[in-house]
Amino acid sequence: MEERRQLRQAKGRLMARGVCSAISEVAMFLGFSLYGLAALRTQLFGNPQQDIGYLALPILVTICAVAFTLNRTIANKDNVASLWAKTWIMLLVVWELWLWPETRSGPWREEPWMTDDEKVVLSVFLSLEAITLLAWIWIYKVYPFLVKYCHQKFALRCFWRIRPADTGEGYSYLPYGWTSLSRREFRYRGDKDENGRPHGFGEWQDNSYHGEVLNGTWQHGQPVVPFVSRCFGSGAISRGLKTGYGTKRLEGLSELHWTRERTETFLFGTCGVECSASGAFLAHLPQLFEYHQKTFPHAEQMVHDLQSTAGSETRDARDANSTARMSFLATPADSVLVFVHGYNCPIDWACMRLGQLMTLGNFGSSVLPLVFSWPTGRIPSFFQVRKQLVDFAPDLAEFLACLRRAGVKEMHLMAHSMGCELVTAALEHLERLNQEGGSQPLVKTISFCNASCPLSDFEQPMLSRIMGICERLTLYVDRDDFALWALELLARTKVLGCHTEPFPLVSPCPGGDVEDPEDPATSLAALRPRIDVVDCSSMDANVNGMRHGYFDLNTNLVADLKELIVDQKRAAQRSRLLRIYSDPNYNVFSFLAPPVFVTY
Repeated sequence: MEERRQLRQAKGRLMARGVCSAISEVAMFLGFSLYGLAALRTQLFGNPQQDIGYLALPILVTICAVAFTLNRTIANKDNVASLWAKTWIMLLVVWELWLWPETRSGPWREEPWMTDDEKVVLSVFLSLEAITLLAWIWIYKVYPFLVKYCHQKFALRCFWRIRPADTGEGYSYLPYGWTSLSRREFRYRGDKDENGRPHGFGEWQDNSYHGEVLNGTWQHGQPVVPFVSRCFGSGAISRGLKTGYGTKRLEGLSELHWTRERTETFLFGTCGVECSASGAFLAHLPQLFEYHQKTFPHAEQMVHDLQSTAGSETRDARDANSTARMSFLATPADSVLVFVHGYNCPIDWACMRLGQLMTLGNFGSSVLPLVFSWPTGRIPSFFQVRKQLVDFAPDLAEFLACLRRAGVKEMHLMAHSMGCELVTAALEHLERLNQEGGSQPLVKTISFCNASCPLSDFEQPMLSRIMGICERLTLYVDRDDFALWALELLARTKVLGCHTEPFPLVSPCPGGDVEDPEDPATSLAALRPRIDVVDCSSMDANVNGMRHGYFDLNTNLVADLKELIVDQKRAAQRSRLLRIYSDPNYNVFSFLAPPVFVTY
């Protein structure tokens, strides 16, 4: 648990601005202040002087900057080192420009490179930067190393100084060893094994800022999925869940090879993932639990393992002296969401992204998350992978057939990027599998997110074949998708993921007619009500710069997928969508604008 606390402290919250933006801020600060400070100083005070009045302005700026940074540090203890490092750099710029001699014209001057005052200022702020760096090394590098390898009773007593809490329940300790300023407490309530370690159902509490309150299942001292964790200081909530996968890839769970080799038989497995659910997003999430991985030779065993883990959380509330117990009741879920990832994606990353989608959307235990993983290769092999999709296509149909034999009654298919091309490449095999299943369609819904399929392929014949194996097709498209824009430029063809017009496209059928009203498969009237186009171009929250892979992070998109898959609502009935065209036959929708607070 101390390793988990240190990971939250080291990584902090997920910042919208990273190292590049911090450098940009400093560069902008230099550009705007370089002339402004020097001009202001010359107008008010003239040349540098040795009196306190001349230094009043930089002293005031220093006090305000340090006070602001200290306030942010106390209020939010995440990313503290980078915050202070940026503050020292900006204050160094202020002081150096303030002390810049008016007679200095450039580096080629004959006078000394730096005055004595400038040397003092530079020494002070470089010392502060060095202290910040040493503190960062101790807190984020040395201390986690000690936590990982020092589990002896001597370390517990002498370094963390663990002792019974004054309240009589739990223990108190020093969160940072000898450098801690105050003590914090932790306790556990629940089942234990013969060695006194948490085992079964229980709750862990640690009241340090980066500590957590974790309710869930335990196995010999380790938390195992499913569980719910709340960061004590920030209130950020994360959830642990289990996802399944099926693959013929030769790579390991986290490996990504240049070659696209496959095995002859399927490998099924499950793995535990932890994902952000509420509050601030934690930078180290989603993460994979290495000790939660299981592999199975048959799909039935994988589905059974997921069903035994899935369940609803209940609390057995007793009197104040009893132990609060969380139990997860297994439910026989027979509906699955199969995610087909894009290229350049290892198995574990696909599982984590699907887990993030299930967590943020609160899909519950009625839908089991599954990943169909195929050998994608790396970024430079994009066009070679595209040519090999026909070879990988039978694997998708075989995976769905294994799920049907495992007792899965309802399947939902969601694909992203090149995964959408794999689905269309597998249509012949999916149609054959659909005929074997009787009158019911093979899958309930198909959702394409940022599809890289050529737009020319999505005419009536292709759409008719897709709608023959599913009840509803939903296309999430984005005109500003940079990755798809680059693909259009390189391939010199329009792609589906950037197309925001109604479907199906009107194209002539054999014989010259636009459609055959006697044939339901080619009828526009029959296809259009079952095809929804959702335009995501206007969204900007939790959308990365590429605008290509935000289906698991944007709350509007996640909630819409939940209404589609769990509540089984068509787009016109979903709460966050607004129809763009007045014609009800054109099912093109856009997300409602977020609330804006206006002050009059």
